[in-house]
Amino acid sequence: MMTSDEHQSLANVYALLGQIWLSEIDADTLRSIAAAPLNDAFGIDPDVVANEESLESLAVEYCALFIGPKDHFPPYQSVWQTGQLQSETAASVREFAEAIDAGDLIDEASMADHVGHQLCVMGCIHAMLSEDKSDALAQLGNAFFQRHLSWIQPLAQSVSRRSGLKLYRSMATLTADLVASEQAFWAS
Repeated sequence: MMTSDEHQSLANVYALLGQIWLSEIDADTLRSIAAAPLNDAFGIDPDVVANEESLESLAVEYCALFIGPKDHFPPYQSVWQTGQLQSETAASVREFAEAIDAGDLIDEASMADHVGHQLCVMGCIHAMLSEDKSDALAQLGNAFFQRHLSWIQPLAQSVSRRSGLKLYRSMATLTADLVASEQAFWAS
């Protein structure tokens, strides 16, 4: 059984990783992860400067990894599981988000089965579990994890292998490690 503090810590990690998966790194996020203790986890030199050049390098890498135009890794569950975008998978993520009153995390124009959205929803579930350890909420968390996070390993491994920048390799490895450790928690 996890403590409230452990659930809250996991909520924070999920939220940060979700944010990084969802969009290009901005200056504030880069400064945050370049500071201790996050700089060690992300392999970022603490002296890194969030300047135009470093942000441009990160933006180019993000686009090459996740947007394309070719040989990219679409960060969508349905693509990894079926080879194409599927509205049913996205609708399921939205339903879970709405069930925990976190529907505002995912704007209407977004595909909800994006790994970043899924990590953010799981973060919200852990935040709720830090205050309410009811069986119903734990069952919802388990159902969400099994349906929407158990697919991430191949994406994370592909990104880790291909990324030329340590930040995105670390992000992918941290995500894979988090999901692997959570698999054991939700299976118990």
